[in-house]
Amino acid sequence: MIEIKKHWYKLLFTPACLILFLVIAIVSFSGGKVVTTKLGQLAIQIREIPSQDGTAQLDQINILYKGLSFKISRKFPIVAYDTKEKPMALYPISYKEDSSSFYINLNAGAMIKLRTGATDTILELNIPSNLNLSRIDFPFSASGLKIEGSSDIPVLALNPQGEDEFFLSLSGNSKIDIPGKKLLIVPGISGKASITLGVPSGGKSVFVFWYRTQGREITERQFKAGLKDYMDKSYQGFKNRLDTENLLWSYNGEKDLRPETIIAYAAESIEREQYPDIQETLSKIADSKPEKSGFFPVVYTGNLQYRTEEFYSKLNKNRANIIRDLKNGNFDSLVSFYDIFDTLIIDGSPYLAKAVQDAINALSEDNISPKIFASLVRLLIKQKQSQFSLLDVSKIEDIIDNYIFKSIKLTQRGLFFINNEGKADMMISIATGAALTQEAEETGDENLKSIARDLILSSIKMSDEYGKIPEKLNPNTGTKEGTIFPEDIYPLIKSETKLPRTTIIAKDGKIKGWIFSLVSIENIKISDKEESFEFDFPVGWIHHMVINGVREYKRLEILKLTWRTTRLFEQYPMGAYFTPENRTLYIKYQHRDTRERVVISYQSEE
Repeated sequence: MIEIKKHWYKLLFTPACLILFLVIAIVSFSGGKVVTTKLGQLAIQIREIPSQDGTAQLDQINILYKGLSFKISRKFPIVAYDTKEKPMALYPISYKEDSSSFYINLNAGAMIKLRTGATDTILELNIPSNLNLSRIDFPFSASGLKIEGSSDIPVLALNPQGEDEFFLSLSGNSKIDIPGKKLLIVPGISGKASITLGVPSGGKSVFVFWYRTQGREITERQFKAGLKDYMDKSYQGFKNRLDTENLLWSYNGEKDLRPETIIAYAAESIEREQYPDIQETLSKIADSKPEKSGFFPVVYTGNLQYRTEEFYSKLNKNRANIIRDLKNGNFDSLVSFYDIFDTLIIDGSPYLAKAVQDAINALSEDNISPKIFASLVRLLIKQKQSQFSLLDVSKIEDIIDNYIFKSIKLTQRGLFFINNEGKADMMISIATGAALTQEAEETGDENLKSIARDLILSSIKMSDEYGKIPEKLNPNTGTKEGTIFPEDIYPLIKSETKLPRTTIIAKDGKIKGWIFSLVSIENIKISDKEESFEFDFPVGWIHHMVINGVREYKRLEILKLTWRTTRLFEQYPMGAYFTPENRTLYIKYQHRDTRERVVISYQSEE
């Protein structure tokens, strides 16, 4: 008895081993076959188990990245929620791979595409839009990783400040539940969302987070001072480059006339309160070569009826060719009209608008030149500022967020977009800064404001004594290539000045007409009986307006007086002329008061 009590555990050794081996065998069999495949820095573990009919069934996929793990299985699925907070389990049912991507097919028609680039790895979620999902809870684990996050942007820094630092960022309005180890992903309207893993160039959210950690801030005061210095040089350049005898500007030795130059010189003169001194010269310049000055400067130079009807004719003549070019992904012929948004409104053709929309939807980062990108950013800004939805510009925003930001680098010479040649592209840098300025105004994001100011200031600091900046800059050697004139970027950096603008006149959600002017049109009132609007400009100064969509009226009120129109209206300080065949009213206005009002009545006075 004593011996049994002393060595009883030895009697259990053999049965215990048998049980242990049996458990291991069962677990091994139930675990099925595990295969690991590589994609860039990703390791993807695929576990298959025998199904009831003996065939292999996909059970779990584990996506591994530098200690991060995303496990998806039938037992532990991704949980998605519809707009009524009804949960839905998403789990893997099959997979396939090629040389550059790995595809995980989920139930309900959903899919995860894994792809890797030079600096980052992206998990793209594609959810059928008919599922109407409002949120996807994607669990993760971070074994042995230090995590640093922020509640205001969907970004995680992993191993921050270390040599192996990397970031995780989510697209759109997604959030990260750090304590719960869940990514709360909000898919876009199209059902797409993304998880980006990589270095600080892995998208907008990652870059914003990284930029904030650098302690680099460009204040509003610094930006205004830098912009003033640049515009002082540019304005002097407008005057010194002008050949007053031949009424042409110099463009690196070549004499020519471009509408961009007339517009920027006029708008900046208004800003500096020197407009009356140059208006007559501008009109002479525009009249000397109308085929070169084009339509858009008419708000400063006049000759309204001729230039407007010529513009209509040019649009009608070239519309088919422009649409054909857009179908081929070529924006050049449309960009030649100075401003895409205004041109679409003035043209009014649904076919041209659709062609532009289709071309925007088909955009990729590979086929956008700096000039086209700048024009599209101006389109983006004007659409954002308009109360009327003319185009869906989300694709332009997507290119900025997910492509442009990946190539923004902080160099010893400043913050720039760096192209594939390793050179700073000034036009793209400035245009991106303009787009971020607009976004920051909408969201109040101080980080975006600072990045926007940094991009613009870094570029314009490279200017010469006349405000010309290089197209490209080697950030290491300082070598410069090409020339960007100040008028080429003026609408991007001085959009709040008196630039040409088209104000939509709408009623019941439909465009009734438009007002093309350099002043901001306010207090628009539309009824069957009367139309009126107000605008501000300095007393004694003259500007011009084109108003389209005007029906044959009974009375035109200007300066609170009934105004008679004449074809010779531009020979006087003030005047108007109406062409009923194209429902267009032309007005030359000299202000008696800062705020003036125009009233168009469609009924007789009683």
